[in-house]
Amino acid sequence: MDLKGEWTGEKYALFNEYLITLSNEKIKKFSEKLIKTNLKVLGLTNPIIRSIAKDIEKGDPSGFLSIANPTDSYEINLIYGLVSAHTKDFDLKLSRIENFLNSIDNWASCDVCVGDFKIKQTDEDKLFEFIEKYIESDKTYHARAAIVMLMKFFINERFIDKSLELTKKVKCGEYYIDMALAWFYAECLGKQPKKSIEFLKSAQLPQSVLSKTAQKARDSFRVSKEIKEEITMISRRKKGMENNG
Repeated sequence: MDLKGEWTGEKYALFNEYLITLSNEKIKKFSEKLIKTNLKVLGLTNPIIRSIAKDIEKGDPSGFLSIANPTDSYEINLIYGLVSAHTKDFDLKLSRIENFLNSIDNWASCDVCVGDFKIKQTDEDKLFEFIEKYIESDKTYHARAAIVMLMKFFINERFIDKSLELTKKVKCGEYYIDMALAWFYAECLGKQPKKSIEFLKSAQLPQSVLSKTAQKARDSFRVSKEIKEEITMISRRKKGMENNG
């Protein structure tokens, strides 16, 4: 199918049929079990999904995004997110990502598409403001996307203090938010260990987040043995205090 030409309603209908011809029943069942989305799952491999998104980007990406429904299937959701994330104009990229965030109901769509997000150094401040807007959201995948973006771009000397402080605004308690936050802190412990461990000592984080952070840190090759031991002790101390309380 020609994915590079102009998009119409008729072409989009044919596109949906085309995706079905590429589906695989084993991948469908595996994805449904792993991802736990309410969207229809067709069963396409990630390389095929990425290849389709790339072809759309070479042609009429604006036309595709204007006509596609990102909730038609999990695969279209991913394609929609990847095309949005690869938009070259940064302001337009953020606008498209905002639209995409409203369609996400699973961790994979969030992490795959945010993971493909690229920025220039001159766009850092704008993106940080964007993250500030979403990180305290009550919506699971708005907050998770913000945390993943923070992890991807802002664990550096310039932003580490602001990034750690910003995570205090996260509404913890939801599994996929807590896991993203633990992932973020574990990455911080690997890249900015001194500031991160001091933050984790003093921050009033839920035991569930600290426990997950310690586990992810222990599993990481980036985190030193000393830091792994320290975060484990912080987590155990917090657990002991809660049990005694």
